[in-house]
Amino acid sequence: MTRSTVRSGKAGVVALVLVAGGLAAGCDASPGPATASPSEAAPATPTEVLPTEVLPTPVVTPVPTPEGAEGDVVLTAANIAFLEAQVTAVADAPFTLQLIHKDPGIPHGVEIRDGAGRSVFRSEIVTGPGAPVFDVPALEAGTYVFLCPVHPNMTGTLVVDS
Repeated sequence: MTRSTVRSGKAGVVALVLVAGGLAAGCDASPGPATASPSEAAPATPTEVLPTEVLPTPVVTPVPTPEGAEGDVVLTAANIAFLEAQVTAVADAPFTLQLIHKDPGIPHGVEIRDGAGRSVFRSEIVTGPGAPVFDVPALEAGTYVFLCPVHPNMTGTLVVDS
């Protein structure tokens, strides 16, 4: 005959509470993780909302005009990007625009668009390196977008003011 032993004291009570708590919660007392069949598995739902990261406002640092620049307005193309985020020109007067092109074997150009997105100037496409100068007709005061027609991700702002 087998004899069972009942423990008394704190250790026995703690063990009994842990086993009873596990059974009440529907836990499996066997070692290792419990697995559910695919039909029983519930979809995962997020329990915590993570705060969104607040990025600092970018600071536009003026780019000095390269030595030997010949244009009234100078744009520098390097690594398939314009180094200047914003340039200025005088309103109601034609001006020259120089493209300092530093990307060897890569074509670039400059297009200027008004607030409605209409093209008001478009240079020829040139393959770098080089530093061509283009004649731009007089523009009314306002804010324009400049971009590379070959690489539309290359953009900036042209402010035309009196």
